[in-house]
Amino acid sequence: MVSRQLGVKQNVFPIIGFGTSEFESDDQVRSCVGIAIETGYRLIDTASIYGSEKGIGEAVRDAIATGVIKREDIWISSKVANADQGYDRAKIAFEHTMENLGLDFLDLYLIHWPIPKDKQDCYQALNAETWRAMIDLKEQGLIKEIGVCNFLPRHIRNLVDTTGILPFVNQLEIHPRYQQIETVNWCQERNIIVEAWCPFRHGKILNEPLLMQLAAKYGVSVSELCLKWDMQNDIVPLPKTKNFDRIKVNFDTVNLDFCIDSDDLELIRGLDRADGHEDYWNYKRQLSF
Repeated sequence: MVSRQLGVKQNVFPIIGFGTSEFESDDQVRSCVGIAIETGYRLIDTASIYGSEKGIGEAVRDAIATGVIKREDIWISSKVANADQGYDRAKIAFEHTMENLGLDFLDLYLIHWPIPKDKQDCYQALNAETWRAMIDLKEQGLIKEIGVCNFLPRHIRNLVDTTGILPFVNQLEIHPRYQQIETVNWCQERNIIVEAWCPFRHGKILNEPLLMQLAAKYGVSVSELCLKWDMQNDIVPLPKTKNFDRIKVNFDTVNLDFCIDSDDLELIRGLDRADGHEDYWNYKRQLSF
């Protein structure tokens, strides 16, 4: 497994994962995840709202049955949807996720967004109830680790203040146009692993002139440069693609023998924009509360 040792947590965690949103069918998910596992990915990310859990479960069970992996070799991650926040609802949602996956336990379970629709006035209590449910599931041995997505430091503080438990992971939109440096630093100072969803900004970042120039300098593609940039910043990228060749090329970035030098890292930092995130309605609430 391509992995790293994570400080005081003493956990081995993959340095790259495979994202599974926006697939068209269970068969497509099964095929792509199967190729990803054969290629070497040992972290597969999903969510209840992605509709990809069943296909992932099938691919994982196939890989175990054929001896490609053992169950303990791979991390499967899913998420509690906004509508399923709350103690009882989160537990029910977890049961549905496990039914879809067809697995005995889940490696990583995350709260998808901090502020569900129309819950601005009570989201802190709702987050805390959801978090307590996840803590209980972990204590029962049904979940290996728990974490969050799209949480800013103030949202995480609420969880810690009410339960004393820090997330294992915070999954954020991160790419050169939206680097979330303050949140990333805050998490890493507390040994919270940072994952990057949308590392290519849905392909829009691949035509960025500066990145094209730097990619040419290092003899790599822009996508490879972006993935390496994540890794050099101790961020776990979660690239997604339905193209079998791209699945392999993205993974092979972990073996590319180059480092982005400090001057070029500073140039990339200059691309960061406060409004560089994707146009998701969740951001309006996340950034306001």
